[in-house]
Amino acid sequence: MTRIKIKICGITSVSDALTAAELGADAIGLNFYAGSSRNITLKRAEEIVRELPPFVEPVGLFVEEPMDRIRKTMSKLGLRTFQWYGELWQGKPADLAKEEIEREQEKLKKGTFNLNDFRKQFDAVTKMGGMKDLMSKMPGMGNLIPDGEDPDEAMLGVQRMIDAMTEEERMTPEIIDAERRRRIAETIGVEAHEVKDFLRQFEQMRTVMEQMANMSMWQKIKMITGMGNAGMFHKLPKPAPPLGILSSGGITPLRAIPAFPLRDEQSLKTITAHLAWWDSMGQLPAAILIDAHVPGSFGGTGKVVPWELLSDFSPDVPLILAGGLTPDNVAQAIRTVRPYGVDVASGVESAPGKKDADKMRRFIEQARSVND
Repeated sequence: MTRIKIKICGITSVSDALTAAELGADAIGLNFYAGSSRNITLKRAEEIVRELPPFVEPVGLFVEEPMDRIRKTMSKLGLRTFQWYGELWQGKPADLAKEEIEREQEKLKKGTFNLNDFRKQFDAVTKMGGMKDLMSKMPGMGNLIPDGEDPDEAMLGVQRMIDAMTEEERMTPEIIDAERRRRIAETIGVEAHEVKDFLRQFEQMRTVMEQMANMSMWQKIKMITGMGNAGMFHKLPKPAPPLGILSSGGITPLRAIPAFPLRDEQSLKTITAHLAWWDSMGQLPAAILIDAHVPGSFGGTGKVVPWELLSDFSPDVPLILAGGLTPDNVAQAIRTVRPYGVDVASGVESAPGKKDADKMRRFIEQARSVND
C-alpha cells in the first residue's frame, strides 16, 4: 500500500492549521458552507493559507455552490482542489446511468434516435457545466454559436423548442407541418423559419449520430461540434441557468472531489453510474470522497461509514474515506477499505471547529502505522 494521505478538515484557525501541518497532515480543509459550525470567512481562510508551510495543500469545501462562486473563492485564495457536497451527487441524476447510455447507443444502431434522445444530450452538457465550458475545452466549438450570442442561452433555447413539441412530434419530427412549426414558434417566441431550420439540421445530425453509435458520448459531441451548424443555436429565450460542477477556470484547472454519502449497495451503484458518465464525457473527477449518509447533513457528523461495503469497491479514481473516523478506528478503516486517503473533522476535535492537538497526533500516528 502506498503512503496514506491525511486531510484534517474543518480548520478554523491559523494555530490549528500549523499544528496539523507539523504533525504530518498532507492537506487541510477550509469549510465555506454557511450552515456548518466549521464555516470560516474568506478573510480567515486567507490568513490560514498565507501561513501554511510548503507541501501542505489547502482544500476548499463547498455545499451546493454554483461553479462561478467556487471559481471566485478558489482564485482569491490560490486554491486548486475543492470538495463538493450537494443533491446532484446524492441521487441518481436523470440519464446518467451506464445502462441508459447503452440503451441510447442501441437506438442509434437501430436508426430510432429521436428528439427525446437529442434532448438528453443537451441535459448532459448542462449537467457537466454548460456549453460555455465545453467551448473553452474543445477546439472549433465556437463554430456552433453565432457571433455575439451567449452559448448557454442558445443551447437552452433549443431545449425549450424541443420541450414545446408533443411526445409524438419528438418521436417522429417529420410529422411537424408548417402550421405546427408556426405554433411552436409562437409558444417560445421565435420565428417559424427557425423551427424549420432546427428540424432540418436535426435530421442532418441524426444521420451523422447514427454513424457514431459505437463512440463515447464525448466523442459524439466532438463530432457534432465539427459540423458548424450555427443556425441550430440561433438566439432563443433562456430558461434557468445551469449549475456547473466539474468545470475549470483560468489557466490552472480545478481539481474536483465530489462527496458521496454511503448507505447501502445502491449507493455504490449510484457512484459507479456517475463515474461511468463522467468518463464518457472525458471529465473524471480528481478523486471521490465517501462520507456517512446523514439526511440533511454534509459531512462532519461523526457517523461511521459502513466500511465493509467498500472492501471490494475499486473505482477508477482515488477514494478518500471520511465519516466517523477517529484515532481509535482509523487504522482498522484503512485496513478494510484500503483508501487513497482519509479525511477527518469531528474525530480530532475538542469542540466543533476546535482541533485537539493530541487527537490529531494520535490519528496521524495510527493512520501511518498501517503503512509501517
